[in-house]
Amino acid sequence: MAEVHHAVTESRPVAIQDSEDQLKFIEDCFDVLKRDLSAFENAMEDPDKSVEDLRAIARPTVTRFKNSLTVFDTHLRELRKKLDEVEDLEELDRQSIAVLDTLTEELQKAYRDLEIKNRELAYAADHDPLTGAYNRRVIMEMLEREISRCERGGPSFCIILVDLDHFKGVNDTYGHSAGDEILKALVTALKNSIRKIDVTGRYGGEEFLLILPRTGLEGATQFAIRLLNTVREIAVEHEDKVIKVTASFGIADYQPNGDRLSSKKLLIRADQALYNAKNSGRNCFKIWEPSMRGFK
Repeated sequence: MAEVHHAVTESRPVAIQDSEDQLKFIEDCFDVLKRDLSAFENAMEDPDKSVEDLRAIARPTVTRFKNSLTVFDTHLRELRKKLDEVEDLEELDRQSIAVLDTLTEELQKAYRDLEIKNRELAYAADHDPLTGAYNRRVIMEMLEREISRCERGGPSFCIILVDLDHFKGVNDTYGHSAGDEILKALVTALKNSIRKIDVTGRYGGEEFLLILPRTGLEGATQFAIRLLNTVREIAVEHEDKVIKVTASFGIADYQPNGDRLSSKKLLIRADQALYNAKNSGRNCFKIWEPSMRGFK
């Protein structure tokens, strides 16, 4: 059984001369993988398992399947070589090749299915399930990386906090399903408006964070003007009604030679600017200024 363990965990083919032993070894490997797959499928159905729990199970399972495919392929080549070299191949060898062919095909299919599930889990771990935007954890990690890059001498960048206006009223008037559709429409508008190097994520509720690398305040201002107009054009149909929305933005910049700000302080600045935009009638944007320090 130790040989089986090494084969499925370390992609280590085992030298086995006897065909019957070789077939038994392969079948044992396959049984181990079937138990792995069954455990993973059971975990997928467990409502108490988080996405991170499932990813922790999926990653080593995918690795073991991949390693085992390598091992199976090695043994299959050895058996086929015997078939080519020996005219009167023993029936057991022929059976071994047939069984191994079948097991390899099953293993490849299971591996493909497992890879798909693993990719789905990776996506779910990084994205907001409703809107498809990056979730708060990921967008905050990206902000930290952008700050680090800027502190190493990179160009300045800006962040924008986007908050839908009167969103609670939309939910109260039309229902949460309508609110969900508006959030999805907003994220679609954000994704269609940003560049490839820009990122957006759901910061919380109806609030979204945009990170605009290599962008100064002038560029962020021009972008915000365009984005405000884009949001104003959002129209969501719900129960024979058309719902229109607006949003307010708070903008803050990070300068490589300016204040060394933590992500928390930078976000406070953007939030203070957003507070000003809300107090200025909404449906507009404000850029952070030192005079806004009093806003919390």
